[in-house]
Amino acid sequence: MKTGRRSFGRLAGWAGLVAVAVAAAGFGIVSVKAQSDGNNPSRIALINIEKVINDLDEVNMGKQKLAARADARQKELNDLAKQIDEGQKKLELIDPKDTSRRDEAVKLLELTATANAKQQAFQGIINIEKGDLFKAVHGHIMDTCAKYAAKNGIDLILVDDRVLTFAENDDVGKVSALISQKRIVYGAPSLDITDAIIQIMNTDFAAGKKPGKP
Repeated sequence: MKTGRRSFGRLAGWAGLVAVAVAAAGFGIVSVKAQSDGNNPSRIALINIEKVINDLDEVNMGKQKLAARADARQKELNDLAKQIDEGQKKLELIDPKDTSRRDEAVKLLELTATANAKQQAFQGIINIEKGDLFKAVHGHIMDTCAKYAAKNGIDLILVDDRVLTFAENDDVGKVSALISQKRIVYGAPSLDITDAIIQIMNTDFAAGKKPGKP
C-alpha cells in the first residue's frame, strides 16, 4: 500500500528518483543556533529536488538519448509485428490439408515468441538505462554539494519535502502517512537555493566541466 504521494511533474513515472542535498553561493543562506554548541551557528539551506531534476540540461539531454534508443528498439518491434501479421495472413490462405501449413504455423509461433521476448528485454534495458542516468545525476549533484558546502561554510542542506502534496480524496491513512513523512514544517524563502543550483550545474554542463570540480 502506498504511504504517500509525490508531485514530480514531468518526471512522473520515472519512479523513485533521487533524494539529494546541495548548496551554493549567491542565494540567501541564514544562520541558526546549533543545538549542540550555541557559540557556533550552523548554516542551513533548502532545495526543491523536483525542480532541480526537471530543469537540469544534463537530465534532459540524457532523456533525449534514451528516447532515441527506445525509438530504434520500437522500430525493431514494429518490424516484427508486421512480419507476424503477414505470416498470419499467409497461414490463413493455406489449405488446412496442405502439409506446408504446419511449417508456416511453426514459423509464426517462433516469430511471435521472439517478438514477445524482445519486447520484455527492451523494457528491462530501458529501466536499467533510466536508473543509470539518475544514478549519475545523483552523484553529480552530490559532488556539487560538497564543493559549494565547503566553499560557503554550509553545514546542513535539506531536501524541501513540502513538495510532497496531498491528493484529492485521500483517506485518513494516506493523509496520516504523508504527514508522518514530512520533516520541514516551515522554511523561509531566503533558504531556497534551488535556482542557483540549476544555473550553476547547467553552466558547468554546457562548459563540459565535471560536476563539483573547479
